[in-house]
Amino acid sequence: MNIPISYIVLCFNDHPALDLTLKSLHNELFKEDEIILVDSSDNRDEAIALINSKSFNCEVKTFHINPNGVFPAYNYAIKKSSKKYIQKINSGDTLIKGSRKVIQKNLINHHEFPIHVYKQRTTGVGSYDLIFEPTANSLWPLQSIIAKKDIFYELGFYLEDYKYNADQNFFMLARKSYKFILFKEVLSTYDSFGISSGFNFKHCKEHFVLRRLQGYNHFLSFYFSFFSPFARITIEKFFGSKAAFFIKSKIFNYYKNINQNQ
Repeated sequence: MNIPISYIVLCFNDHPALDLTLKSLHNELFKEDEIILVDSSDNRDEAIALINSKSFNCEVKTFHINPNGVFPAYNYAIKKSSKKYIQKINSGDTLIKGSRKVIQKNLINHHEFPIHVYKQRTTGVGSYDLIFEPTANSLWPLQSIIAKKDIFYELGFYLEDYKYNADQNFFMLARKSYKFILFKEVLSTYDSFGISSGFNFKHCKEHFVLRRLQGYNHFLSFYFSFFSPFARITIEKFFGSKAAFFIKSKIFNYYKNINQNQ
């Protein structure tokens, strides 16, 4: 018997990205799984049409809500889910072929761990893509986490007044109270130039809180949350994405070049 998972997918007016994500899930998910699609787009019919075009063998639940931020939408989706485990795959991100069988095997063999964390491929500029290799104290690749739904009810869900880092904060706290296990497999792809890669005061402020939760002092927290993203965006503007990716792989030791991972 397969262990069922609820796959959380959000969409906000980016249906080509949603289509990419749904295509990656189409032949991967088991019939016992479910997809929870929360759509806040202006045209609610487009997402439903994409779902209907895929003929999923698992149940798909679609909900349309008014746009009110990413994390209220995630919390809404989790509360609508019915399976024991949760995995979120944002529109534009993908589940790598063969991943669902890997997840199933590890949920059976390591059922005593309520949080399973895998590697992730961060996409951007072809051969300069990076592998996100999480450690016990690093940030975690959120699309490569499978977690028991009970954890969200016990810890109080994502902070809804956050715009960028509520999910990282959540798992920074969760790992202190729940057993977790890290796996070597690469589970998902992630667009590293999406919403979470921006630079503004709110993003920097949230990231500063995250780094303090991670255990860094005030100076290093300021460096990672203010100076580092400013430097990366400046380098990207003047020297291109390849240079920005190179700097990113040197600053954060949990990022590895594709060739380093082979």
